[in-house]
Amino acid sequence: MIHKMSKYKVFKKYFKISLLILIPVFGFNQSVKDLEDEAIKLHQLGNFGRSAFLWENLYNERGKANYAFEAAENYYLLKDYRKAAGFYLKIKNDYKKFNNLIFKYAKCLKQDGQYEAAIKAFQSFINLYEGSDKVIWEEMVALELEGCSLGLKLPESVSDLIELQRPSELNTGKDEFAVSQFDDDYLYYASTASGKSTILASAKKDKSWGKGIIPSSFPLIPNGQVSTGSFNVDGTLFYFTICSNDGVYDNRLTRCEIYRMKKIGASWSQPVRLSDEINLKGFTATHPNVVTKNGREILYFASDRPDGRGGMDIWFVSRDASSEDASFLPPVNAGPTINTQNDELSPFYHLKNNTLFFSSNGFPSLGGFDIFSSIGTMTHWGEVKNAGLPYNSPADDLHFCFSSDEKSGWFTSNRIYEGEKLLTTNHDIFQFKIKPSVLKLFIEVSDAGGKIIPKFTLQLIEDPKNNHLPQFSRDYKMVSQFTLDALPDREYLLRIQAPGFLTEDQSFKMAEPSNGQMKLFFRLKPQVKNEVNSPITEEKVLKIIEEVENTKKPLIPVPDAPEVYRAKGISPYDNGEYETDSPRLPGISYKIQLEATDKIQMGKYNPLSTAGRVHTEFIIEKKLFRVLIGPFSDVSEAKNIKAACIKNGFSKAFIVKYQDGIRVGMTGL
Repeated sequence: MIHKMSKYKVFKKYFKISLLILIPVFGFNQSVKDLEDEAIKLHQLGNFGRSAFLWENLYNERGKANYAFEAAENYYLLKDYRKAAGFYLKIKNDYKKFNNLIFKYAKCLKQDGQYEAAIKAFQSFINLYEGSDKVIWEEMVALELEGCSLGLKLPESVSDLIELQRPSELNTGKDEFAVSQFDDDYLYYASTASGKSTILASAKKDKSWGKGIIPSSFPLIPNGQVSTGSFNVDGTLFYFTICSNDGVYDNRLTRCEIYRMKKIGASWSQPVRLSDEINLKGFTATHPNVVTKNGREILYFASDRPDGRGGMDIWFVSRDASSEDASFLPPVNAGPTINTQNDELSPFYHLKNNTLFFSSNGFPSLGGFDIFSSIGTMTHWGEVKNAGLPYNSPADDLHFCFSSDEKSGWFTSNRIYEGEKLLTTNHDIFQFKIKPSVLKLFIEVSDAGGKIIPKFTLQLIEDPKNNHLPQFSRDYKMVSQFTLDALPDREYLLRIQAPGFLTEDQSFKMAEPSNGQMKLFFRLKPQVKNEVNSPITEEKVLKIIEEVENTKKPLIPVPDAPEVYRAKGISPYDNGEYETDSPRLPGISYKIQLEATDKIQMGKYNPLSTAGRVHTEFIIEKKLFRVLIGPFSDVSEAKNIKAACIKNGFSKAFIVKYQDGIRVGMTGL
């Protein structure tokens, strides 16, 4: 049972959200009292970085335990968990003098990813704690210990199908957060790079994001901190937050309200503040997320308004989606399944899967705020699940959302990241991409009596309704059972051809089977030759004579269809392993690469089939197909073919060099 004495108040005191970094200057000519007063004032203003620096220098000069404690407190609020842990550790033996010091030290270790050390510290804290509210602290420690155990177990089950990126064009070293994306090539997000939070926009070009700029179509909003937006279903309304503080952006000190703009032509209207029922006086309403369902526009948001479960809760309001005004029904709490006595933030409702994603520090987490999900709607929710790695980390992870393609999305984190980001003191935007999982297809080929067929050819055609050319072709000899890799949720046609047998086609849609592998069985029927006796004519006699004469000429062997083989690029910049059936010319040769794609539509390459052999190289690691024409032994011919490809719409075609049939790499010709 969770005790209502405010676990929230205990948490709220120590775990506050700060989005501040400042570079401090220490004045050695000031008195100790002046420096103490300045450090206290800076803390009150939310300047935790500068305050921590002053306390640290005071501790180094004087060695007083309270200076170390104040430095640790400010470093924690700055989200520099490692430095905070170091200063808490310096005074660990003074735990009776400083309230809950060991708990805070353990919390820092956890958010630095030192789970085993954190477990020991949490256990030490609760064993030493003697306060009358120990039962509440026991529940809090149990929650943290469960999170530490989760952190130790999750790396064993991390999926390699999720690719994570930290776009350098969007992240500045300040705070960037809360992506809102209406289409695949344009996004909005919040940034404090200018000194206060502002909505920026970025356009996608050549698969990269451009530097964020203030949207020219947005009206000027001179006052307040502007952040966290959400578009309605057709992109004609934009709900967002304006926070009242014009100084340093800090959720602790800043009261926020939700506004709405309407698109008029190519521009946007002036912001209109939502009603007092939503923006309740004296309380914060922020992190809007709007969806339309069953004719109702539903606005989810986070607020610390009364009658909630604890700190910040998830709430929602709804209105008639066809209405022109912003008249919503009164706010409703999302309920105890979602909301805890701690903080819930950044809701995102995924309509396709009826799933609410949100961040919380009230469920077992890997660090501070983790991303969670629950299936349901409004006040009826299923089990809350931790999103796991790589979405969550020992740091804080918020503002999860999917892109419109539903194969990628965004979230915000202050995590350390692969040598690119070494501190946890600012929030960055991360993009995730979900790679298609490759499924195994079991195939068995035999004659009608179940006997092995000596030789047959397999052709796989993707999207057979719109494409009649095989994605790839492969010959098999003395094989009856084998497997192929195929991408899920795609329609295919599989064709088996064998000498002396009728061709057999089977269409199927690749899907994850409920039990075991997906299987296809081919039982080829023999061809029946109908011989009809026809009268002997002069033409027939001449043909027989010609055939006899031909038997006297030496036979030219007809090569088998090319076998599929694997090779590895020999250039350090193009050394991936690939699979192909392309002929291997001796010496130097050239091919024209048209594109690399995860979905082959051979029909689009038909205009180029007269220029050379169109074929593919399947990149094993990336699960992509290079589409190429060639090979050509003459570089001049390759250049002419490249020009023809560009003229036929393949503007990015380029020439690739090969040595004895093995890929060397792009030539620049």
